[in-house]
Amino acid sequence: MIDNNLITVNANIPPYPEMGVDLILDNDLSTYYGSTRSIQAQGLTSGDVIFEFKEHLAINKFDFYTELNFIGANKWGRIRSYEILYQNDISTTDWVILIPKTEVNATDGWRENDFPTVYAKRICIRVYGSDGGFILINSIRAYENFEITEELGECFEEITNKEVNLKENLNLSIIQNIKEKFSENKELLNILDVVKHIYLSGNKEYKIIEILSSKVSPKEYSKKLRGHENKNLNFLGIKLQKNKHYLINSDSECELLLLSNSENRPSISGKLLLQEGLNKVFLKVGGELIVENTDDKNLNFKIFGFFKSSIFKMGNDKFKDFLERNENAENVYIEGKNFLAYTDKKWIEDNFDEHRFVDSVVTLDIVLDYVDNLLDIAKFHYERTPIKRKFWIGSPEEGLVQGNSELGSYMSFGKNYSLYFNNGVHKLVTPGLCKVLAEDLVSKTFFPLQLRELLVLGFQKTLELKYTKIVLMEETDVAKLFTKLLLYSNSDIFISRLFGKYCDYAFIKEEKPLDKMVLWMSEVLMRNCGKLFSDLGCDISENIITMCQNFPDFTMDINNLTLENYKHFQREEKRLFNREYLNTTPKEEA
Repeated sequence: MIDNNLITVNANIPPYPEMGVDLILDNDLSTYYGSTRSIQAQGLTSGDVIFEFKEHLAINKFDFYTELNFIGANKWGRIRSYEILYQNDISTTDWVILIPKTEVNATDGWRENDFPTVYAKRICIRVYGSDGGFILINSIRAYENFEITEELGECFEEITNKEVNLKENLNLSIIQNIKEKFSENKELLNILDVVKHIYLSGNKEYKIIEILSSKVSPKEYSKKLRGHENKNLNFLGIKLQKNKHYLINSDSECELLLLSNSENRPSISGKLLLQEGLNKVFLKVGGELIVENTDDKNLNFKIFGFFKSSIFKMGNDKFKDFLERNENAENVYIEGKNFLAYTDKKWIEDNFDEHRFVDSVVTLDIVLDYVDNLLDIAKFHYERTPIKRKFWIGSPEEGLVQGNSELGSYMSFGKNYSLYFNNGVHKLVTPGLCKVLAEDLVSKTFFPLQLRELLVLGFQKTLELKYTKIVLMEETDVAKLFTKLLLYSNSDIFISRLFGKYCDYAFIKEEKPLDKMVLWMSEVLMRNCGKLFSDLGCDISENIITMCQNFPDFTMDINNLTLENYKHFQREEKRLFNREYLNTTPKEEA
């Protein structure tokens, strides 16, 4: 049995006074750890009590003692449902289950747990159910297979949280002999596969990565907003090279993507289909490693043999280090909270210091927060968008455009980098950026052309008004009228409410494109907009024009509204409306 003095312990629920977790290790059954709150009151689905060994040990049995006893004024805490899990710093990524969820009868005493030998650094008792929801553990007994500890110990010089160092006298013959002894034990074979990979490749450094799940699936988000199809992509901060061997441990089946260095549009140079557990990978192509978020589970990876990434990830990287490790790169990636950008490295060097660079990342994120709020006001109330909008270098021939790629919608800027990356909101937000952002929001496939053009115009002008205070009138009469109505609303809620109505609407095949637009504008502004569009010669159904007549006409000529006077115009129009409509008596109406 392992000496408890060689073990440390912590728990994810704080202890009740004088019932600390260290009491589990004092070999005294009369003392115990008691949680200060129940699992449910702590807002958890389980309570974890984690034991860490001073060094990696071969463990094959782990028992704990639990009973019903006083925690405060009541007797609580006896464990009725639990799992036993383990971790090491070699072959595992997340916790690995040793004893599946086990239900036990309501008796005090030892819970004995035997399992095939594992090489462990940490053991976890994960509690799902107990008397009163509190956790009470008196003591533990951990058992070691000394022979296996000694044998595996011959492989390792030092194991840290960043690298695994092998002993100098280790060779393939020794590794193979040990593998043959443990041929029936999957967990130990995983350890030895890592040892063999490190021995052959020299890749002793590893990186552990956790990608958190999305609360909303990008596909569902795009579908509900009637937007372009998109994916929620995350850089792993790792660059893989072609014709190299890699070892990747994944806690679940998933697909990793290799991002191509294409300037024109986001594209994939390769895919890695990972199985749960260890994956031996040989790549014929290289690239930045990215993964699409799932909406149902977190993803955990441990990767041996990685190369430093060409990406700057806000919160993870320092500007100086980012430039140094990309000394020979032509282009680089930038990841913010809401975006992925691909831009010219020399342009970044020539135009930014650390402060201005970080400010530019934050600025673009702030603008995109506002864009997402425009969508969210519609009624979806997402905590945040599950997608990151993509800003790409593009080609001068294409200029400023929105496009669609195998990785979803993206915006291309014709190698004019300052159009999508600049410090200070007033430098960044130009009419060009507003237009391409607006085009990124409104699907080309769902909306008829004339309707889409007006919705894009609505988002564009709302962004211009928010950040530049300059809104140019459009050339066509319909676009000009739409812009004037948006200015009259004097609120970004105008386009949000208008767009939000379309998100739940199913088009009828014979329906005229502008019918619902005109009716809904009348509802939002509480004025008859049908007459205005009909006077311009727009093709509006008679029944829609009739429905719009349920709302009063404007009391002033909307054609007289300008950017310079729109606030005064709105106030004066409403003043006249109040005088002419609201103050009209029944006698006067008669």
